Amino acid sequence: MNIYLITMILLVTGFAGGLLSSIAGMASLVMYPVLIALGVPPVSADVTNTAAMIFTGVGAGISSARELKANRNLMFAVTGYALIGGILGTVILAIAPGRHL
Repeated sequence: MNIYLITMILLVTGFAGGLLSSIAGMASLVMYPVLIALGVPPVSADVTNTAAMIFTGVGAGISSARELKANRNLMFAVTGYALIGGILGTVILAIAPGRHL
């Protein structure tokens, strides 16, 4: 595939993913299938998609700081659960085979 076409596809997908992520947190709905269609292996596509969306979560947290102050205990509980789930998911992705059995 032409490098310019791939670059354009990735730019449009990145913009759409960022827009969807800022609106509803659903960037994976666009980003993951495009990475798979471009030939990225599933585990690599998942890791790439997750790493690309880290700062969207940080930005959402910063922009919601006022609302989060009123629910500080809930925020820390949910953050803890998400951190534990992220670590477990990382371990599973690291040890799981990258192909279908």
